[in-house]
Amino acid sequence: MTLGNVYERLIHRATLSSGRGGCSSWKFLCSQPRQPYYQFQSKMDPVLSLVIHDILPTEILQMIFVEHAILEWKAPTIDGRVCRLWRQIILNTPRAWAYLTIRKYYAPSVGELRLWLHRSSTAPLHIDTREAGRDACQKLFDLFSGHHTRIASLRMQDGSQSFFEGRDFPCMQLLDVGDWYPIRWSSMPKLQSLRLCDNHLRMVPLSELPPLKMLALSRVKCTPPLRHSQSLTTLMLSHVILVDVILGPVTFPSLTYLSLFGVRGLKHHVNAPRLVTYHESRVPAGDSFNAPLPSLAEYGVYHPHASTADLATWHLSFPNIQRLAIRADERVILSIFTSLADQPHLLPALQTISAGNIHGVSYGIEDRVKGRMESLVLARNEARNGNVMLCCERIAPFQVPIFFEPCK
Repeated sequence: MTLGNVYERLIHRATLSSGRGGCSSWKFLCSQPRQPYYQFQSKMDPVLSLVIHDILPTEILQMIFVEHAILEWKAPTIDGRVCRLWRQIILNTPRAWAYLTIRKYYAPSVGELRLWLHRSSTAPLHIDTREAGRDACQKLFDLFSGHHTRIASLRMQDGSQSFFEGRDFPCMQLLDVGDWYPIRWSSMPKLQSLRLCDNHLRMVPLSELPPLKMLALSRVKCTPPLRHSQSLTTLMLSHVILVDVILGPVTFPSLTYLSLFGVRGLKHHVNAPRLVTYHESRVPAGDSFNAPLPSLAEYGVYHPHASTADLATWHLSFPNIQRLAIRADERVILSIFTSLADQPHLLPALQTISAGNIHGVSYGIEDRVKGRMESLVLARNEARNGNVMLCCERIAPFQVPIFFEPCK
């Protein structure tokens, strides 16, 4: 992503913010006639060329440099080489030094990281060590532990007990741990997004966390997310065991995205009046929501049983879906497409169907089956004078692109 791309993106974002009381310099800039970044000189036109810092005030340049750092964490060292003025501005922009993405190859030295942490001053830190390698992580966490009160987001592959225990994280808003094991939670009063994966079905203490907006869990045990039901907008559970029984309906008033992958005992209790996207797998017979979801626009299903792949049932539960994704055996897929052609009144808002085989990339849908699917979609379109689009996809082994599989 070039700095020019960042600038163009920032124009749109800052223009919106200026309408909501954004910075006065940006308002002044937007009120001026737009000028080109530079002007070509010629013998007939001796006007000096304009550069970006001749047009934009310093605080706008700082915003651009921060946006560039979000997209590419080494951006400050790149942008700072452009000229002396840019270097001076970047050195006085702590937020541009607060985004640290550490990879195993071409990793910065401990001395370089200390310099970045120093230049970030008191700015909230955003740290990603998922690709740093297991051996390097402990040294990194020893270094970051002195700045734990500034960490706003932390993405890590291996949970570090010594890093978490005994420390409060007053600024932590996002925590993402790829391989979690029981950690004694310290105070995280601002936590909004949590993603934990584990392959040993160990217990996650959800009750000790503040109300979350995003929760993604894979292969763990936990109590039902009742404490977070009022605040959650995204809930993704994969092979999660709920240790307590839910006795009645649970309302999720803000939930817009739900993915249940190998989870039992929750779906039929969920009342989500604003749900837009729902993905599920291996739905047992009789497992359904306790009320229709007219707000649902996307439904994805992985490996449905022939008895549960019932278009009429989907129509009753999700009458207004626009996007349908299916990962199933070809026999089940053809059965669903046949129902679409034979009962064109079902799912009247449907616009896109994505179909794929569950067996992996080397077992893509056969041409004869694909041809049959296309003819059935054509029959559906002719019957409704519609324009449903078909997309046949292949998927890599053990991956389901449309579903959120937290441990991937």
